[in-house]
Amino acid sequence: MNELKQIDGILRSFLHKIVGPIKTYLIYFLLLYSVGGTVAAVLFYKGTKISLASFTAEKAQHEKNLRALRQSKTTLLSEIKQLATKQKKIDAKAEVLQADYISITNTKTDTNWKRSIYKYR
Repeated sequence: MNELKQIDGILRSFLHKIVGPIKTYLIYFLLLYSVGGTVAAVLFYKGTKISLASFTAEKAQHEKNLRALRQSKTTLLSEIKQLATKQKKIDAKAEVLQADYISITNTKTDTNWKRSIYKYR
């Protein structure tokens, strides 16, 4: 059985190099049909179809993972921006709370009011 697998691998690689992958499958199909009959050819065809389907499924899963990764990256960046905005607001509030007083200037009358911050803490 191992010898058959080795011959199979050698034959496939040889045909791949000479005629390309698509023609290799056609030639292999015809060889199996002529030697082994319909059952072997259909099994080969089904196996090829299954391997192509699994390759397509893997590719689709890979693309889905990439989309999810891009989406999570975008979400993460927006969350970082929101946190940065909140942090600036928090920093501004902290600066006000650390001051000794709040100075309010009325521009119409040029009066300056100072209120102790301790009332607001």
